[in-house]
Amino acid sequence: MALLAASVFASAARADTDLQWKFKPGTKTHFEMKMDAVRETKSRDMVFQLKINQIMDMTWEVVDVDSDGNATLHQTVDRVRMEVTLPQAGQPPVKFDTAQADKTPGAEIPAKIFGAMVGKPFTVKVTPAGKVLDMTPPEGLAQAFKNMPAGGGMTSEEGLQQMIKQSVMPMPEGPAAVGKTWESSAEMDTPPFGKQISTTYYKYAGTEDVDGKKLEKIDITMDVKLEPAADAQAKIKLKDNTAGGEILWDAEAGQPAVSQVKTKTSFEITINSMTVEETFTTNSTMKRVEGGEAREL
Repeated sequence: MALLAASVFASAARADTDLQWKFKPGTKTHFEMKMDAVRETKSRDMVFQLKINQIMDMTWEVVDVDSDGNATLHQTVDRVRMEVTLPQAGQPPVKFDTAQADKTPGAEIPAKIFGAMVGKPFTVKVTPAGKVLDMTPPEGLAQAFKNMPAGGGMTSEEGLQQMIKQSVMPMPEGPAAVGKTWESSAEMDTPPFGKQISTTYYKYAGTEDVDGKKLEKIDITMDVKLEPAADAQAKIKLKDNTAGGEILWDAEAGQPAVSQVKTKTSFEITINSMTVEETFTTNSTMKRVEGGEAREL
């Protein structure tokens, strides 16, 4: 009898876990995406810091699910709050909130960009494994980026679309055992230097009990490479790249409960005989929240 019990327990311990997204037409889920970022520039004996704190509230609605289980989602940005601390001493922070009519000086660019997004859904088609098959941005977003200063990340249309795509976390095909690994890659232009290639590695680490609820833990590590532009006048050298985090996955609901990723990337930029060192650090979180929940920067 004891031998039988031990055999049953061993089989249960080896049971694989379903880490797939689950989609049901008509359901709505609210997520908060928060980012704290610091850009530090060192030039000779001078150090400048630019700090950005941002919260983006989103609603995901499952519009349709086809016979293969692929879902059409409407990902709608409900509200954006941002605070930018400039490197100039004594300069007050630039604050911006799409829910408020008054805009502080310096908030003209985010007001134009996020004003073209709020309340207007990105239409995303995604598989149960989190692979994005297609994405259509809100009407008018491309127009909002016209005549904007060139840049990458959240200051570009490509960067915003990439962020929306990456919010749909990729999962392994089929059930996964503890120790299962998988990966995903993304590319982004970073003018005028070239292209940034990011690879994210995932590893299923087993179950965690969080506030009495069973969640699946997925460890994250990341690798970043820089591919210089063929006509780049500046030389760029990657000096440091550390990144990691975790996802706590709600297997019952088939969606993340919370994820967190911290990154630090340093590189040298040399133009003619002048060298500048840039360091970017970010702390990004995405968590499921109740609709209308009050949150502060």
